[in-house]
Amino acid sequence: CRPGEFREALEALLSVRESFLSQGPSGRYLELLNGIPEFDRLLNGKERGSLLLEKSKACWNLGLYKESADCVEKAVCAIGDDASCEILGECYVHQSQIPIDDKKGESYNDKLAVARKGSAILLDSGIPRGHLYTGARHLEWVSTFEEALKALGRENEWAKTLKDPFEIARTSNLWGLTLWRGCQPGKAIEKFMESLRHFKCIESMDYIGGLYVNIGLARSDYVVPGLGSVDIDEAKENFELGERILLKLGNMAWWITGLVGRARLLLREGKFGQAIELIASNRCEIESGRYPECEILAYVVEGVANSMLGQHVLSIEKLKVADKRLSSMKGVNANRYFACQVCLAHSSLELGRSERAAEYATKAKRVATDRGIDSACIVPYLADHYKRLEKVQKALV
Repeated sequence: CRPGEFREALEALLSVRESFLSQGPSGRYLELLNGIPEFDRLLNGKERGSLLLEKSKACWNLGLYKESADCVEKAVCAIGDDASCEILGECYVHQSQIPIDDKKGESYNDKLAVARKGSAILLDSGIPRGHLYTGARHLEWVSTFEEALKALGRENEWAKTLKDPFEIARTSNLWGLTLWRGCQPGKAIEKFMESLRHFKCIESMDYIGGLYVNIGLARSDYVVPGLGSVDIDEAKENFELGERILLKLGNMAWWITGLVGRARLLLREGKFGQAIELIASNRCEIESGRYPECEILAYVVEGVANSMLGQHVLSIEKLKVADKRLSSMKGVNANRYFACQVCLAHSSLELGRSERAAEYATKAKRVATDRGIDSACIVPYLADHYKRLEKVQKALV
């Protein structure tokens, strides 16, 4: 747009924002935003911050988390320290929702503090939805499982009070993720399905695609009553449906999550070679540096698969990369960390490295005790890993 036309241009784009982000292509929306010069001499700090925040959100929807983080940091700087500014509160809230970059030393405690800071500004500005950002998502990672569920319950009630269908759907999704990571896949599926119904009503295709991936992840861990095993076909169908939607929208971050989820599902089927092949054929995208959690999970999948195939040197090579990064991340990654330590112990023992095997086994046992993981765990892969841990410990005696 021409100098001085910022307000009209941004207002016009915001009017079609939801259509681009939910129906696609999301990338086109970002292209249009980039057509508005952020250094227009007529813009004040708040207006420049508003534009940069919108660009950050557009990048987030495309899975461009590094770019999203850069934009929102610039937005905060442009606005300054005006604690009464609603846009500043929105910036902090959005900043808290960008996945942490463990390579930068970011922590979930940092994200929790930022979420609460943004929430406080919104509440002080008289915006009720500030109650929705009390940091429940990050409590899941830095606090206890019970506290996370209570916080999510409070956020969900506030969303219902505000009669905000998007926030009701969003909190139900976060609730499902918390239950899944807390080894309750059956209850997680119920919450994901509830969230999916709400998002379908408002036709938010990006979240619909993401929900199908989340349902696939939970179904990968859920033993169906009467079937006595995981419904592989149902999980696979959910992954494929979600990936199709997300690829069409251009949301590569959530698409990659589905792809790595499918590789994880192949482990459940005992198709270890295929799991490795799927990761290898998409390595450039997975290791682009934009999706830290997916990258770590991919290393865990490859490490576990190689361990099961008897490729212990390669298994240790992959798992050591995951171990280094997982050790700085708690809560959400505890189950992956447990699987990582068990396989490191197993492969080390197979290579005659008893001392190292004992170290890894001790770490695995500590996580199992903390998370309540044992041979009777309702999540099959965790129960199987626990049994492997017991065999390693027995062999080390």
